[in-house]
Amino acid sequence: MVGQTFLSAAAIHAAHRVERGGRLKDLPQCDGRRLCSPQPLATLSEHLRMTAAIFQAIVILVILVPATLTRAAVVVTPPADAIEQFAPADFPVRVDRAYDNPFDPDEIAIDAEFVSPDNRRMSVPGFWWAPPTGQPGEPGFRVRFAPPAAGKWTMTVTARDRGGERRSEPVSLEVKPGASRGFVRRSPDSRQYFQRDDGSAYFPIGLNIAWVEGSAADAYAGWFEKLSRAGGNFARVWMCHGGVYIEHGKSGLGRIDPDHAAYVERVLELARKHDIGVMLCFINHREFLDRDMWGEADWPRHVYNAANGGPATRPVDFFTGDASRKLFKRRLRYIVARYSAYTSAAFWELINEQEHIPVAVPDEWNCEMAGYLKQVDPMRRPVTTSASCPPGTWRCDHIDLTQSHLYGDGEVADGVTPILNAIAAHRVFGKPHLIAEYGISFKGPDAPFDPRKIGTALHNSLWAAACGGAAGTAAHWWWDNYIDPQNQWHHYIPISKFAAAIDWPRRNFQPISIPPPQIRDLRHETFTDLSIDCTGGFARSHGELVTVAPNGAVNRSIPRFHFGPTKPDMQTRARIAIDMPADGEMVLRIGDVSDYSLLRVWVDDKPTADFLASALPGSADVEKTQFMEHLNRIYQARINKDRRVPLSKGRRTIEIANLAGDWVTIESITFTNARSSRYDNLAAVATRDEPTGETLAWLYDVTSNWKSDRDGEQPREHRDISLKLPARADSPMVAEWWDTWRGVLIHTETVHARGGMVDLSPPPFTRDIAVRLRP
Repeated sequence: MVGQTFLSAAAIHAAHRVERGGRLKDLPQCDGRRLCSPQPLATLSEHLRMTAAIFQAIVILVILVPATLTRAAVVVTPPADAIEQFAPADFPVRVDRAYDNPFDPDEIAIDAEFVSPDNRRMSVPGFWWAPPTGQPGEPGFRVRFAPPAAGKWTMTVTARDRGGERRSEPVSLEVKPGASRGFVRRSPDSRQYFQRDDGSAYFPIGLNIAWVEGSAADAYAGWFEKLSRAGGNFARVWMCHGGVYIEHGKSGLGRIDPDHAAYVERVLELARKHDIGVMLCFINHREFLDRDMWGEADWPRHVYNAANGGPATRPVDFFTGDASRKLFKRRLRYIVARYSAYTSAAFWELINEQEHIPVAVPDEWNCEMAGYLKQVDPMRRPVTTSASCPPGTWRCDHIDLTQSHLYGDGEVADGVTPILNAIAAHRVFGKPHLIAEYGISFKGPDAPFDPRKIGTALHNSLWAAACGGAAGTAAHWWWDNYIDPQNQWHHYIPISKFAAAIDWPRRNFQPISIPPPQIRDLRHETFTDLSIDCTGGFARSHGELVTVAPNGAVNRSIPRFHFGPTKPDMQTRARIAIDMPADGEMVLRIGDVSDYSLLRVWVDDKPTADFLASALPGSADVEKTQFMEHLNRIYQARINKDRRVPLSKGRRTIEIANLAGDWVTIESITFTNARSSRYDNLAAVATRDEPTGETLAWLYDVTSNWKSDRDGEQPREHRDISLKLPARADSPMVAEWWDTWRGVLIHTETVHARGGMVDLSPPPFTRDIAVRLRP
């Protein structure tokens, strides 16, 4: 015997296979990382023959094995069913290794590249899928994609881990045309509206349906069906409610809960079935609070909290710490991978009401995360956040739309002015704006304020936003304890019919100032008190001059909260201008006071009155007081009293400021003997597209509100009204009059301009009416 040679398992098995036909197959038992049992070679001839075979095998191993093993290591299974344009298709991906945390892209990242029929390349992240509890299915990686074009596509999947990169064999896909209109986009022809991929308008009409108690996603089937039947197409949904966090303490840091992830998936599937576009919100401000007005909040249980093994010692660390930012991006990647193929996922929303987080959310964080979403989302859908955000966030190029969340406190009857003010305040950013939350009171649902179930506040919010320049209707908040149980869905039918006729993506409707609507041929003019609700929220006021028109309309809201020196960053003066037709008074309705305050009033630059209020028990005019243990240990009190300032006839300029203490509210301001009967309690909201001359106007009775309904006041009929709108003199225009409660086009007429205006005569109406003036 010449001796013994010990060879690796791979070489020996390869040699035998070469002898048997030159094909490499799966290796048995020995895996190439260790030696098999010694293999003695008996004779010289056997030795030489085996040596030659081994040499040939080595050549094959060097040349062929890497490619062969790479192809075998990442295997893609195309869907069994036909793939449809804009429809989500799942591609299971099998890799040849197991991983400790398949949700960590630093450990294993699955990415697919899709090449379209016209050779465009789209990158799509993959995700780890596991069946929900009690349901069948094999865990594994998946790629989910909705091809935006019909025709022949190819895809290749890449797996990257610490051992390197491996690619699948290219897979050919045949995509058939589909019925979907595609994903929601910002219109390239309008700075304030949206469209679908096919160019059709997407004007959001809907409400918040943020969660369902008990996390039973199928409840959305009924809600979405009712909304869709009423012509609605938008819902704001949270994945940041207690029962649906996809990453939480029980799932583990950096790991996804399969049940909660499936919940979100089911909601998007149901929305897609009913053609509803969802704004999917990722984070709620309560995640960073210990307690708030609703009770115990979520920071003590937060998965990123260092007390629970996370990287954030304090809430601020979530936004500033490198580890937290990296972990959150990992979550965003998973969200995009799993949900971006749904056309029903219309918008990504980073945070709900970041202003309530106990630390300032950096503009850089918002912009960084929005930019990362644009980087990993193959569909580049619009991104937003909410709600009272600093200008730096709204100016970020990766933020596509701005938001307002508007609530009264159960005392304000005027819900229209805050909507118009919010739209006006956000015009400077040149982006679409949505009133993404709305309600009579932030304290609870609208139902107690609307015992007759008329829904006037809801109705007015829809029309004011649509005709006032917003990108969609106002989105009501109280879905499961007002809209649905009171069956208020019918209010969406009229506005959806009105909106369907308008080419929103090719229009830039801008608010316009028009003369107050008034009665024609009034025989005798009389004057009554003119009352204005103060509607500004708990924030620094705009500080601009508020002009009061003879019909009571204002160009900006009068602030409700007047802050003192304890809040210097929020302290401003309210400035009001009014023409008093006769001597009278200005009556300030003082609402609540925090600690104490001193309101000073100037009339025509002269100090005229001081009004002191204190929240201490036993103070004058206090109805009730409460000690605020969690707010610097101060008292807050209900005052609910009037304070009067004399005003003489003529043009008056008034300033109001709080010179002491914390804050005080003025709920309303009444100017006695200042409203002319000529204007019949009417006001109008109007916007115009300058290039086409198309104008939308909503004419409404200012007394048609929830308070009047609650108090049993019957709406009056309005007739013989003059409404003047700007129009071109060189061509006739068509005026289409709409019944806003029935959704019916009731009258169409051709009109001509005189002096750059058309003088319209609306058909007799109660409450309100809308007109579309078009070429």
